[in-house]
Amino acid sequence: MLLLLVPLSLSVSAQKRNLLTGGSPEDVIKESLIPLKDWKLFPRAGDVSGRARLLEENLEYRYTRLSATCFLDFVRNGNRTRYQDA
Repeated sequence: MLLLLVPLSLSVSAQKRNLLTGGSPEDVIKESLIPLKDWKLFPRAGDVSGRARLLEENLEYRYTRLSATCFLDFVRNGNRTRYQDA
């Protein structure tokens, strides 16, 4: 009886799912991307204004304080809701 259920469960979990291919049309994605020649991962070493701009943009960011209980909730039981809602 157990041997009959295993192939059935494998066929159900092997259904084709297009999670990444059906979301956005190609033209919408192209509009949201900048040209490759203009893209820079980090400011160049001599670009002091670029580094200063990055620092100023993130200067006011405040991290949410999380208690040890929030961290341990996920470790103990896998529940992330208290951690994510903080």
